[in-house]
Amino acid sequence: MNLSSPPIQECLIDVRVSPEIPSSSLVAAMERLRTGFPRVEEQHEVQVKSSLSVERLEVTTSSTSPKISAYRLFSESGTQSVAIRKDGLSSHEIGDYRGWEAFSTNAREHWTVFQELAKPTRASRVAIRTINRIEVPRGNVDLSDYFRASPIVPPDIPGVMTSFLQRTVHKVDEEGTNVIIMLSPEQLSHGTPDVGVTLDIDVFRAVDVDLSADDIWPILSVLHAVKNRVFFACMKEAALERYK
Repeated sequence: MNLSSPPIQECLIDVRVSPEIPSSSLVAAMERLRTGFPRVEEQHEVQVKSSLSVERLEVTTSSTSPKISAYRLFSESGTQSVAIRKDGLSSHEIGDYRGWEAFSTNAREHWTVFQELAKPTRASRVAIRTINRIEVPRGNVDLSDYFRASPIVPPDIPGVMTSFLQRTVHKVDEEGTNVIIMLSPEQLSHGTPDVGVTLDIDVFRAVDVDLSADDIWPILSVLHAVKNRVFFACMKEAALERYK
């Protein structure tokens, strides 16, 4: 099933690599990718060591100078971003999902530049994550009318459920694909006829891919198919109707 207006609020593709990338290679990848991303944020890391002297009953600490561990690049509108890290690369689309083909094509372009300039040797983990906002009517709504994966409240508990957080983890196949499914309501805002429920689907696989010989994109295509299957398995027709 294809939806004409998918309820995706954020989508990301993440690739972790091993060993870590040198800082100089991160700079080269950032400089190439920053075209079209006018805002760049640096993330730093500091190592702190503490030692305890029992005789003098004192603790001494020392720290290294801050080092750049990642760059985060943002489009002018803020709807697209790329994170270039020592342990990998992630591409994000926020609030303006254009569909899988457009998003994955851009993400693959980012990965190609990262692979060329940062020169990662092995991929250790690949993931696709989508955060969906599903609108349901305000009021005393039975979530089981909208979600197959809704929380179950024992009938003897009095009152009305006002909040919840449901998280399940599933092993999907023997190749090591896993999925984390989280369901939770948004904070209520007055004056709106509907309430948003967040369906967060994170599909990932631990891998050991030699990047000089193999391509990770076929694995990501499998993860995308799993993500779609999980999404529709969680939803009922009443929740899907407005997005068709």
